[in-house]
Amino acid sequence: MNTKYSAIATSLAALAATSATLAAAQQQPSFSVNNPPDTWQPGQTGTNQCTQKFGASSANSNCQTAYINSADDFCLFTPPSTATIGESERYEISYCTKSGYGTRLIPDGTITSSHFVKTPYFVQVVGTGDLTRIGVAAGDAGGELDPHGADGNGNPIGGLVYSNAMGGGYRQSMEWMQFISSNQFCFRACLAGSGEYQAQLCQHIYDVMGCNWVMPTNAYNEQGFDDCQGDAGDPPGIYNNFKSTFYQGQPSTPAAHPPPATSNCQAQPSPSNGLTSNPPSGGMADNHNGNNSSSSSSSSSSSTLSTSTSVFVSTSTVTASSISLAAFTPPSLSTNTVIVAPAASSTRASSSPNAADRSTVSSGATAFAAAVLAAAALGAAAVLPF
Repeated sequence: MNTKYSAIATSLAALAATSATLAAAQQQPSFSVNNPPDTWQPGQTGTNQCTQKFGASSANSNCQTAYINSADDFCLFTPPSTATIGESERYEISYCTKSGYGTRLIPDGTITSSHFVKTPYFVQVVGTGDLTRIGVAAGDAGGELDPHGADGNGNPIGGLVYSNAMGGGYRQSMEWMQFISSNQFCFRACLAGSGEYQAQLCQHIYDVMGCNWVMPTNAYNEQGFDDCQGDAGDPPGIYNNFKSTFYQGQPSTPAAHPPPATSNCQAQPSPSNGLTSNPPSGGMADNHNGNNSSSSSSSSSSSTLSTSTSVFVSTSTVTASSISLAAFTPPSLSTNTVIVAPAASSTRASSSPNAADRSTVSSGATAFAAAVLAAAALGAAAVLPF
């Protein structure tokens, strides 16, 4: 193995482990769904008092609370006006399939498939659609949203997630993850089990891996709309009975876990709320603080579509400390490029990514790349289980 790459890979693994530990300690407070705060994180541009300020729904809502209840009753965090996920992740707002939450509405026909599953530990909805109708830039490779941004705040800042699917009323999800591009989405909210186990099931360190790897399911290849029960499966990136953890940047990428079993699937109607036109391109939430995007952890600038693999990859590069990382061709070291478009199957065919899966660090990751290089210069060491 190239000595220089080995040092960077091991340093990245160490940094990722540290990040995971710090994020686990940044547990968000609990808020009653009936008594939410106006705002609760520094820099939040929207609100969590959604129905109080916007009624059942509003085309100008800047609500930053989302719900996952079923295949026809869920929300997605997306830009308030047309933008890439990387540009807007700090200030994104909630669009929902149903009225009643004080959010903007997802127009009828936007979602072309959605598959909901309830497991003993989390709820999840995955699907496809023309998400340019709710602010995602056309062709955007997308990004990951979660409650652990680079500065300790969420992406979006102040984002809250709830579900009533587990019974007993609404539960707040302390650990959740959403991947979204211009044509695909997957959203998981962890609701049960220990805090550590929820953090493992709803990871936030695999932003370049995408839906098919992080949330494997056969549903990506299925049309229609349904609610299912299912097994939780294995936490993404954790192998060998919890003895090994994969970190992005290691020289070998393991295959995704097999899709967990599902059962008792019931067909549901397509999401509908009566709105047929696209939401306005502007709105109150567009008055965000422009420097919020400086701590972005996902980006899709300079993206291209690999038609042979149906995966968007970033081709942008960054130079940190006068050293270019573009020369390294093993798995991406990027913390702000995400691959989320549908692949041919729900698991990777090989444990070694092909060229189309390799992307270099994109421009928003300069500070992180510098930290990796600094750690490498100091000879930081980490165990590489693969």
